[in-house]
Amino acid sequence: KNITPIRIGKLESPSLGSIGIKTDLNKIFGLNIWNNLTAKTAIKYLNHLPNQSSSKVYQKMLNDIYASTSEPPKGDMQEIINFVNVKLLKLSKNGQVETLLKIVDQLPDSKIWEKWKRWFVVYKLLNKEDEKTCKKINNTKVNYNNIFWEKANLICLILQDNFIDANFIFDVMTSQNLLDDHFKKLIDFIINEKSIEDLKIDENVTEPLNFVLLDILKYPI
Repeated sequence: KNITPIRIGKLESPSLGSIGIKTDLNKIFGLNIWNNLTAKTAIKYLNHLPNQSSSKVYQKMLNDIYASTSEPPKGDMQEIINFVNVKLLKLSKNGQVETLLKIVDQLPDSKIWEKWKRWFVVYKLLNKEDEKTCKKINNTKVNYNNIFWEKANLICLILQDNFIDANFIFDVMTSQNLLDDHFKKLIDFIINEKSIEDLKIDENVTEPLNFVLLDILKYPI
């Protein structure tokens, strides 16, 4: 007897709580994974599930639970935010980078999701996806007042070989004391084409964008 697969269809009203990707779980339940639960209950269930499993089949199911798109659970905005954050954290702890990238890309540009957006940008730059990422940075930076975005934009100018604008912005940011010492040193080495043999980096380099600059310089990390 042939079993007719469920037609997944489309979300009636896409919202923050419905963010995700279509998975094998959607083929079984359609979009009705979380909509009969409250966000608080959904979070409780998610927190009882392990991040990882030694069973490949169970691990695949866990990944799908954390990643699947669905009609959202019931709850106020803060409860929905908490629900989405739990799913993102589960995917992160699970090492599901490609899935996480797809979902983070769907998140709205707001301070609530800024840490995920910053992670997205750094990951993409380190993986040489410069053109699309720099367009995203240019469109996104107006939504934030964190210096990260201005520094990322400066890196993009360098990647685009726009050294005139990069030099000007670097001078302005330096005069306003907006840059950490490591970032300033690395930008100076790139703009002035100094030899990396003269570059000395201590172990206190923790700012993710500094690793992007080290990568541009082809400095062994």
